[in-house]
Amino acid sequence: MSVNAKGIFQTTSLAGTQSSFHPDGTAKLPSKAMWSQKEIEEQALVSRYIIECFKKIRLREYLEEGPKSIIAGNLMHLGTSFTVDTQAVRYPQLGTVMLRLLHPTSAVCGTPRDAAFAFIRQHEPHDRELYSGFLGPVNIDTNNEGPSSSLFVHIRCMKLEGRLATLYAGAGITEDSEPEQEWQETEMKCQTLLQIMNNVE
Repeated sequence: MSVNAKGIFQTTSLAGTQSSFHPDGTAKLPSKAMWSQKEIEEQALVSRYIIECFKKIRLREYLEEGPKSIIAGNLMHLGTSFTVDTQAVRYPQLGTVMLRLLHPTSAVCGTPRDAAFAFIRQHEPHDRELYSGFLGPVNIDTNNEGPSSSLFVHIRCMKLEGRLATLYAGAGITEDSEPEQEWQETEMKCQTLLQIMNNVE
């Protein structure tokens, strides 16, 4: 989620994952990516969640673009961007309000959020620690254009303790999920962090 110095608010629903490379190692073209119905629905759930948050505050004036394939390192995701001119809608506090409504997002918590959150607290045996939190600069003027904010959800992160690294990654579970494929997805996501570690040594 970001708000720039001109008051333009943006957020993105990002879900669905595949490798950004073909098996022979050549890069895939985003425009040619094939997505399964499961991945399309998974991403649509996150988009609907953002729209529901807009509806809660009776915001109707937003631009929705997507979904389209987005490359992020060795992975490709489906993404839909949402943009609001906070000056035009006279809602300067939109960034703060949406942050409270969005977190934890359906991409990391599930939907409906309250029921999913209660289920996770009851059944998940481990502490997620920093996974699925958010971080980024808030009201920072970096280019002398005025203060802007840019926050990101920790959906892939790593904790370093001495020489021990613990990697965190998740997968979107829907009724169409196959456990083996979801596990492989988390393995692909961890490869991004592992490549960084390998380059450091």
